[in-house]
Amino acid sequence: MKKDKKVKKPGEGVLRAVSNALFLLKIALKASPFITLHKLLATSKNRIIVFFEHTWLLGFMIDCIAGNEPFRKPASVVMLMFVIVCLTVNVFDNFVNHKYDPGECLKIDRAIHDMVYTKAEKMDLRCYDDPEFYDDFVWATREAKNQVYAVINTVGGIIGNIIGIAINGIYLMTRDGLGMVAVLVSFVGSFIISFWLNKLWYRLDEEANPISRKLSYIKRVFYLTDHAKELRLSNVKERLYRDFDAACGEMRALRKKRTLKICIVNILNNFFFRDFLIQGVYLLYLLWRTIVKKAFSYGTMVTLYNSCNSVSGSFRSISYFIPKLQEHSLYIEKIRHYLDNEITVKSPEAPLPLPESGDIVLDNVTFGYKEGENVLDGISMTVKKGERIALVGYNGAGKTTLVKLMMRLYDPTDGVISYGGTDVRQLELDGYRDKFETVFQDYQIFAATVGQNISADDTPLDAERAREACEKSGFARKLDTLPDGFDTPLTREFENNGVNLSGGEAQSLVIARALYKNSPVIILDEPSSALDPIAEYNLNKTMLDIEGEHTVITISHRLSTTKTADKIYMLEKGRIIEEGSHDELMRLDGKYAEMFRLQAEKYRAQVI
Repeated sequence: MKKDKKVKKPGEGVLRAVSNALFLLKIALKASPFITLHKLLATSKNRIIVFFEHTWLLGFMIDCIAGNEPFRKPASVVMLMFVIVCLTVNVFDNFVNHKYDPGECLKIDRAIHDMVYTKAEKMDLRCYDDPEFYDDFVWATREAKNQVYAVINTVGGIIGNIIGIAINGIYLMTRDGLGMVAVLVSFVGSFIISFWLNKLWYRLDEEANPISRKLSYIKRVFYLTDHAKELRLSNVKERLYRDFDAACGEMRALRKKRTLKICIVNILNNFFFRDFLIQGVYLLYLLWRTIVKKAFSYGTMVTLYNSCNSVSGSFRSISYFIPKLQEHSLYIEKIRHYLDNEITVKSPEAPLPLPESGDIVLDNVTFGYKEGENVLDGISMTVKKGERIALVGYNGAGKTTLVKLMMRLYDPTDGVISYGGTDVRQLELDGYRDKFETVFQDYQIFAATVGQNISADDTPLDAERAREACEKSGFARKLDTLPDGFDTPLTREFENNGVNLSGGEAQSLVIARALYKNSPVIILDEPSSALDPIAEYNLNKTMLDIEGEHTVITISHRLSTTKTADKIYMLEKGRIIEEGSHDELMRLDGKYAEMFRLQAEKYRAQVI
C-alpha cells in the first residue's frame, strides 16, 4: 500500500523561503538601503575580524615567542590590528548604530506598517468574519516588523558565515585538509538535526498560539478600563481565574509534551557533532601531528584548531540559519496571504459619475456572511431622498446588515442596490461612502480632543457648525462644562486631564459627529439606547427638524422612536414582513402592532 505524500505547508519549500525573504528585504532596501546593507554585512565584517584578530594573530604571536623574534615584530602587527579594528571599524559602527540607525530603522518600520495598515484600511469587511484569515491578519500586524529584522539578521548571518567558512577554509585546505573533513561531517549532521529542531519549535509555537491568545485576552480583561466595573460588580473574575489556570495548565502540558524531545535532540546535536568531533578527535590529531610528528609549529597548530572551530561554528550557524529562514517563511507566508487577499468591494476601473443625491433602491437583495446561510433574503425596498425611514425587528432580523449593504461595506450575494438610479458597484467607492454618516451601536470615541472627535478628519474644525451640531444632539450641555471646550482631550489614554464621557454623553457626541458631517444620508443604529427619555425626545425632534434633503434611516428596538418615521419596515428572519407608517401598521394589527403594544405596557408599568 502506498503511503500518501506529505503535503508541504505554504512557505515550506526552499524556493518559496528564498522568495519570501527577498519580499521583505526589497521593502527594507527600498526604505533604507544603507542601513539594510549595513545590517546584512555586519556578520561578514565580524567574521573577517575574528579570523585575523583571534585566529591568525594568536598563532602568529605564539610562533614569535617560540622563535624568540624581536618584540617590535609582534608589537607592530598588534598595533596595526588595533588601528584597523578599534579606530576604524568600531568608531564607524558606533556612529552608525547610535547616530544613524535609529532614524533609518523608523523608515523601515514606517514602510512595513504602511504596507500592512493600508491593506487593513481597504480590505473587505467580510475578512473579519473569517477566523482563519483574521488569524493571518493578526499575525501580519503583530509580526511584520519583527519578521523584516529577523530576515535581515538571518540572511546577514548566512552571508557572514559563508565568508567565515571561505577565509578559514582556505587556510585549512592550504595547511591541513583533514580539518575540513571533520568540519563537513560535523556540519551535515548538525544541519539535519537543526532542521528537525526548528520544525519542532515551529510546531510548538503553532499549537501554543490559540492558548497564548486566550491567556492574552484574560490579561487584557484585567487591565483594560472597559471591563473594570464588571470585574468589581460580578463574580466573572472567578471564572476568568479558572480559565487562566486551565490555559496555563494546557500550556504546561503542551510544553512538557513537546520540549522533552527538543531537549534530547539538542543534547545529541551539541555533544556529538560539536564537542566530540572537533574538540575531541581533531584536537588529539593536531597534538599528535605537532608533538610527535613535528609537522606543525605551535602557532600553526593553534591557528588550525581555531580555524577548524571557526569553520565548524560557521557551518553550525548556517545549519541553524537556513531552517530558521524556512521558519521565517512560514510566518511571512501568513503576511503575504493577508496582503495578497483579493479586495472585492472596491471602485470600478471606470466609475460612473456620482449622483449628488437620490433614492436608495434595493432590488431583490440577498446576502449571507457564510455560503448557504442567508441573513437577508430577497429584500426589495425604496428609500426616497429626504425620507425618515425606520427599520425595526427583533435581534438577528438583519437590520444592521441591511444598512451595511446600503453603505457598501459588503456587496450583496444576489440582487442590486442603486443610488440615484446607478448601481452602487459602478460608483467610486470612497465618494459613495462619503454620502453616509453613521452612528453604530458599537460607536467609538477616539483618544483625541472633542473637536477632533466631532470632525473625525484632518481639516480644521468649523466651531460654529460643530456648536450647532452639539445643540441638536444634546451634547452642548456637557460641552459647556468642559474646561477647554472643543480642545478638551477625551479618555485618559494619553492625557491625565482627559475626560471620560458617560454612555449617554458619548452617544450624544457621536450623533453630533453625524450631524456635523452633513451627509445626504444619516444612519442611526439604536441612536437613543443610552439616552434618557428627555434626550430621546429631543433627538427624535432633531431628526424631524433636519432639512428635507437629508435622508434619515433609523434602526431601533424602542418603537416609541419610530412613530414619527415616514415609513417603517418590520424585518423578521431576513425578510420584510410589514411596511408602512406607524398608523398604517397599527391598523394592520400585525407583528409591529403587537411589538409596540408590548413595549408600551412595559413602559407604563415601569412608570407606575
